[in-house]
Amino acid sequence: MCAVLVFISSLTYTIAAAKTSYPVAMAFKSSNVLCVILVAILCSKVKDKKLKLGNKKIITGLIITIGVALFSYFDP
Repeated sequence: MCAVLVFISSLTYTIAAAKTSYPVAMAFKSSNVLCVILVAILCSKVKDKKLKLGNKKIITGLIITIGVALFSYFDP
């Protein structure tokens, strides 16, 4: 399942990058944090609590992603 998620993510990014301008593509590339977080949440089998993805990291990743999306949407 994880390999399918990574494949779909890469495929959709490639298609989107081909159809958008360079600045918008780079802004969304920096929002790749969300994909990493989703794969870490859905596919991680880490048992050690020190190595698990904490709530602070998830919230930080979501804030970064929302900021990049808002910047791309309102960019003239």
